[in-house]
Amino acid sequence: MFTRKKPILRPRSVPIAWLLLGGVGTLVTLSLVIVLATGFIAAGRNTVELLRAQVSETMAAVIDRTEAHLNVADVHARTVAELLREESFDFRAADIERIRLTMAALPQIRGMAIVLADGRSIRVGRDGLIVRGNWADIGVSRDGFDAVTRTDMVTWSDPFWAVDIGHSIVVASYPIRSAGETLGFVSSVITVDDLSRFLTQLSTPSVRAFLLDSTNRIVAHSDPAITKRHERASAPPPGEKIGDPILDAYVAGDVLETTLLRGLEGLKASIVQLGEHDFAVVTSPLSSVAPLTWTVGVVASTEGSDILFTRLYAILIAGGAVLALTLFLLWRVAQSIRHPVTALALASDSIRRLDFDSIPEAPETTVAELRQATAAFNSMVGALRWFEIYVPRRLVKRLMDSPQVEGYRTRSREVTIMFTDISGFTSLSENKEAGEISEMLNAHFSLIARCVEAEDGTIDKYIGDSVMAFWGAPSRQEDHAARAIRATQAIAKAIHAENEVRAVAGEPPVRIRIGLHSGTVVVGNIGAPGRVNYTLVGEPVNVANRIEQLGKEVDPTAEIVALASAVTVEDAGETPAGAQNLGDRSLRGLSHPIEIWRLT
Repeated sequence: MFTRKKPILRPRSVPIAWLLLGGVGTLVTLSLVIVLATGFIAAGRNTVELLRAQVSETMAAVIDRTEAHLNVADVHARTVAELLREESFDFRAADIERIRLTMAALPQIRGMAIVLADGRSIRVGRDGLIVRGNWADIGVSRDGFDAVTRTDMVTWSDPFWAVDIGHSIVVASYPIRSAGETLGFVSSVITVDDLSRFLTQLSTPSVRAFLLDSTNRIVAHSDPAITKRHERASAPPPGEKIGDPILDAYVAGDVLETTLLRGLEGLKASIVQLGEHDFAVVTSPLSSVAPLTWTVGVVASTEGSDILFTRLYAILIAGGAVLALTLFLLWRVAQSIRHPVTALALASDSIRRLDFDSIPEAPETTVAELRQATAAFNSMVGALRWFEIYVPRRLVKRLMDSPQVEGYRTRSREVTIMFTDISGFTSLSENKEAGEISEMLNAHFSLIARCVEAEDGTIDKYIGDSVMAFWGAPSRQEDHAARAIRATQAIAKAIHAENEVRAVAGEPPVRIRIGLHSGTVVVGNIGAPGRVNYTLVGEPVNVANRIEQLGKEVDPTAEIVALASAVTVEDAGETPAGAQNLGDRSLRGLSHPIEIWRLT
């Protein structure tokens, strides 16, 4: 599956010692270098300063105009919040029309939402569309409301798909306060499509602008087709390409650092080699979308800068054929060593981070020792890629970060265990091909894994259509119960959203049961020699499984039945909103009943 295709013709191997000895002969050119140094450095310094000034001016224009474009939403949100604070609005049609008129002179603003502390929401579109509802209609949770209103600054969101607008959007939100009381917040909407068109206006045939989020996912691109390709994907699968080959190489780390543009204030510059052409990727943090950490940048062809180096070429030619030949030999020696060593270093760092998706392919080399090391390294990477399929990468990272005695010794630990199971999976998979069933389960498990790992939980195992996960090990988590409850709520929200999509496609809904329980278990490496699992053993594991199965009796037809023991709810420190106490329930295999809460 991961075997590397061997080239038909391999380069002839040469011992590294021969190459190093060949480079010694270049020392004879030292006298010529000294003679030419004064003129070369003077011309080079002038050329570099001119090129750096051009790059700085281009990036300054892109940054300033991008921030100005986004700042419109910032100012609009503040303006409307101030308007609502200073005047008495009862949100009749006339009042909302006054609010809508604030967008008239701001073509960047596609719409806005007013989220009130009493649970109401009002969405206002540029075209006069008015939709009244509640928080749930626009995906606002209590935590999300508090996150916006606890600050006195504008809060930005990462891009997300807005169904009613039919576009991916970014939102600037600002709290509404009056006499020390929080009334709600205002959100001003800019579509990613508009933002991409704006970047197109800032671009030229040789310079393309782009925006990346903190995880190097594309936010907007000067090519709207690239943005359109990603706008519905809230969490693209690992290894998915952006669609711009230069940015794909940049995000994958396949870049060369450039000393030519080093030291530009506030800017980071790298070189991406694509075929026979080099491209400069210059980036800068975007300060106007706090607390997010977006990156604004440009991709520029270096072909247009060649004319700036004409004076340098003239000086080099004057050095004579001897110097040119010597420098060529030195370059060949350096390249034959540097490329494979750099590739091995980058790939080794990816392996250190267990990031197998971004490991670059080690280049071919004529150096015998490096060629042998590269072949062994590629074989090791192939084995590790098979290894990661069967071993939880996140768990291995945690064990690697722990001291040997602390990370591997079996011990007792307070944890919270989660079991999930798909209700009626047999009927759900009826009349489906094996590939369709596998695809459905993989998508479902990915959804569960995202929610669990977002709360720093660990997936223990997949059992048929069930998942076992836990919190509190291998690293201690004092709030393990609260994390498990938050992950459960996130799973419920994600399943509900998935079922809305399935309903549109005419597919039956996915119904799941979730069981949570907390207690003391034995945790560590358990198994036979040569095949162990880092897992949990103890009665709390069985209790969590029985609680999940209890969902069949509690509400067999519900979309989501999430149950937790009273122990877990008490350990969380605060009863979850909307939770319902079901009283004492008897569980199969237990001699005494336990108190059960329904979370969803």
